[in-house]
Amino acid sequence: MARLFVIELFIMEGENMFKRGLTLFLAMSVLLLSTSTAAMAKNNGKSNGNNKFNNVVNYSFNVTKQNANKIKFKDVVNHWAIPQISAMNMQGIISGYPDANFQPEKSVTKYEALTMICRALGMNQDYSADNKWSGVPDWARESIDFAVEKNIISEKEAKNFAGNTPAKRYEVAIWVARAANLDSYNNINFVDMNDIPVYARSYIGSMYRCGYMVGYPGNMFQPNKPIKRAEIAVILFNLLSDYNQTSHYKVVKGTITDIDDDSVTINNKTYEITDDTEIYLNKESADWDDISEGDKAVIYLSSSSEINYLYAYDDDEDTDEDELTVESYTPAKNKQNVDRDIEQLVVKFNQDIEAEEDYEAVLDAIAITATDDNENVDVTRSIDVESVEIKNDTLYINLEDAFDYDENCSVTIDSGVIQAEDSNDTNDKIAWSFDIESEDELKVESLSPADGADNVDQDTDELVVRFNNDIEAKNSLSDIRHAITVSDNIDVESVEIDDNELIIKLDDELDYNEDYTVTINSGVIEAEYSSYTNDEIKWSFTTEDD
Repeated sequence: MARLFVIELFIMEGENMFKRGLTLFLAMSVLLLSTSTAAMAKNNGKSNGNNKFNNVVNYSFNVTKQNANKIKFKDVVNHWAIPQISAMNMQGIISGYPDANFQPEKSVTKYEALTMICRALGMNQDYSADNKWSGVPDWARESIDFAVEKNIISEKEAKNFAGNTPAKRYEVAIWVARAANLDSYNNINFVDMNDIPVYARSYIGSMYRCGYMVGYPGNMFQPNKPIKRAEIAVILFNLLSDYNQTSHYKVVKGTITDIDDDSVTINNKTYEITDDTEIYLNKESADWDDISEGDKAVIYLSSSSEINYLYAYDDDEDTDEDELTVESYTPAKNKQNVDRDIEQLVVKFNQDIEAEEDYEAVLDAIAITATDDNENVDVTRSIDVESVEIKNDTLYINLEDAFDYDENCSVTIDSGVIQAEDSNDTNDKIAWSFDIESEDELKVESLSPADGADNVDQDTDELVVRFNNDIEAKNSLSDIRHAITVSDNIDVESVEIDDNELIIKLDDELDYNEDYTVTINSGVIEAEYSSYTNDEIKWSFTTEDD
C-alpha cells in the first residue's frame, strides 16, 4: 500500500463555513436527522442551493480480507452503512451492544436520539444533571437536562417527552434546528406537507435549505418515519464530514485529484496512509488500489497527522420511479377541525392511476369509520361511500353520510385495487385519519391592527391577537415565533402570551403607506383548558401616509 493522491477541498474552514444563524457550539458537530438510501437519492444526495453538506450515497459490497478484521460489529459485515457505522463508532458518537452487535435496523428512541445530539454538542461523562426529571431513566437524565439547557427542547416538552417512543424525522429536525439556532425558512413544498405538523415546517425548511436534510423520491419528506440506528450513523457521518473541529479527529473532505503511493496532499499539507488506515469505497470495505481519481473522499486525521480513516464515494444511485405512492390526502392526515359538511375525500398519487379491476372493487376496498371521542364510552359508526371516480393521478371518494361534530375519522383502502397506468404497480394499503371540528374550537375574537385597517401608525411595533379562550403555546413560544410571517421581510423579535392574547413584537420598523399581511400557521397555539388549536390566522393592514 503505497500511493499518493491529492484532494482538492470544496469546503470552507473555520467559522466561515457556518451559515448565518448557526451558533458556534454547532462546531462540535450537530444533527441527527434520519436519511435512508431513498432520502439520499434526492438531488443526487444534495439539496437545491445553499448546500453545505454533500450526503453520502449507498452501494452493495463485500468485505475485503484486509479490512475484515477491523470491523467491530458482527452484524454489520454486509450492511450498506458499514463505512458510516465504523466512523461514528470511531468518533464515540454511537456505540454498539455488549454482544458485539450494532443492531443497525433497530429504531432509535427519542431518549437515544437526544443523547446522540447532546454528545455531538459536547456533552460528556463529566456533565451532571441539575434537575431530577420525573419518570426519566437515570442514563437519560443528563441528556434531557443538557437539551433543556441548550434550548433543544423546552421544559414543558421535557416533562412530557415520552422518550421510549421512536424518534420521528420531524421531531429530530425540530431539535437540531433549535440546537443550531437556524433562521426560520418556510419555502418548502413536499408533496406530503399535510403530514408535517405546521409548527415543524419552518424548522424542516431551515434544515432543507442548509442541506442538513433531504427528502425521498417523489418529493416526499416522510415526517413520521422512525429513525434507525444505521440511518443516524449515515447522517452523523455526513455532518461530521463538513466540520473541521471534532472532539476526536480532524476531518477533511474533498475530491481526489491524484493518487500515488502512501500519502495524501491537501492544501499543500501531506498526510500519511498507514497499514492501520480503515479504507472504504461506497458501501465497501476496500483496498487502497480501489480508490480512484475523481472520487469524493472524507478522511479522519489523528494528532500525528496520519490518516486513521478514509471513505471514498460518488453520487450515483438508482431509484425506483415506477413505484406507486400517495403524494397527499384531503383532508390531510391528522388534520384537525375538518368541516363536518365535507362531502368528498381525495387521494393524490405520484402518477396517473386506474382501477386494477373496476370501480366497484375500489369501492368495496374502502372502509370509513367515525368515532365520537366526547362520550364516556367511544361509539364508532361506519360512513357509507356513495361512489368513487379517478381522474389522472387522483382518486375521489364521494360520501353518502355526513359527519358529526367532534368525531375522529379513519379511512382505509385495501392494497392492490389501484394501479399505475404505465407501470401497472399497484397500491399498498392506504390509511389515514382526521378530526371533525368541534362546536367550541379556538377562535380569534379581535386583531390589532384590525383586518383591513388603514392609516395604521407607522411606529407600530406590536401586533395583538385576542382569542375566545385563554391560550398557551402548543409546544413552545419559539414554535409560535417561527410560525409567524409578516410581509416585506419584517422580522418578529419575540412573542408573548397574556391570558387570551398573543402579543407579537416586531424587530423591524414599518414603512409609511405600505400594505402588510400577517400570517400565523395553524396548530401552534392551544386553548389552555382544552386540546383545541388555532386554525391559520391571516390578516392585512395599511400604514399611514408620510
